[in-house]
Order: sequence, then C-alpha cells, then structure tokens
Amino acid sequence: MTDHKPFSPAQLQGLWRDLEDLHDLGILVRDISIGNYMGGKLIDFSRSWAMPHPCFEYIDPYWLCEERQADPLALDGAILDWAVEAGWEQKHVDMMPRELRECASGEGRGDPYGTDPRLYDWRKWERDLEAVDSFFEHELYASQEPEDEASDK
Repeated sequence: MTDHKPFSPAQLQGLWRDLEDLHDLGILVRDISIGNYMGGKLIDFSRSWAMPHPCFEYIDPYWLCEERQADPLALDGAILDWAVEAGWEQKHVDMMPRELRECASGEGRGDPYGTDPRLYDWRKWERDLEAVDSFFEHELYASQEPEDEASDK
C-alpha cells in the first residue's frame, strides 16, 4: 500500500533542500501546500514558473521578491499545518530547517529570499542559440497588433 502522507518529521530537511534545488534550476513553485506533497516529494507544478518564463522578465521587482518569499513561507506553513493535523510532538516541529524559517521571514543570509530562480542558465542546454533568440524575439515576446489595426491593413 502506498503511503499518501505528505511528509514525515524525518523528511523536513529534505523538503527545504528540494525547494532550494528547484529554485537553483530556475523553477518558482508558487503553489506549495500539504495537498501538493506525497511521501516527502512535491508532486504538483501546475502553477510554477520555470526559466525562461515571461513573468520573470516583466514582473515588478517588488512583486518578484514577494513571489520568491511565498515558496518558503508556504512550505513553512504547510509543515506547521501538517504537524498540527498529524499530532506531531513539539520536538518534531522544532526540527524545521533554520534556513527555511529565516527565508520565510525574509531574514536569510545573502539574498534573504534564497536562490533567485532567474539566475539559472537555461541557455546552456540549447544547441542553436540564434533560433532560441529568434523565437523569443519574434514569437514569444512579439507584440500583438490589436485585431482592429490588423484588419485595417
């Protein structure tokens, strides 16, 4: 039988490491909750932004900081919610990673919100950088003409 618990006290350190690894890979999860974990692993990425994503380029820096802080803050909250629901002893709750608590509060070292997903070099995996640049310039980020103007031509 599969264990459908989101996580256990023994997995707390790994939850934070996994989240930091996702940020290192250019992925901002944006939807962390108890229901999105199974067996200590995040299983739902439906609201994630992954580099390259237009939102990373166009979002106001203030709101990007808010989005970046939301992941650790939500993980901290999910752990506490599950601890209460599962009846964990206080000693298990106290095992929460210090770095997670600092990042969730915006008091972390260096960049207080952890790794900035925008720093991931996704281009290193591309074979044809000219084609990638052309796609971004002419297709993904191309300004759309309003239908009225296009039909007037």
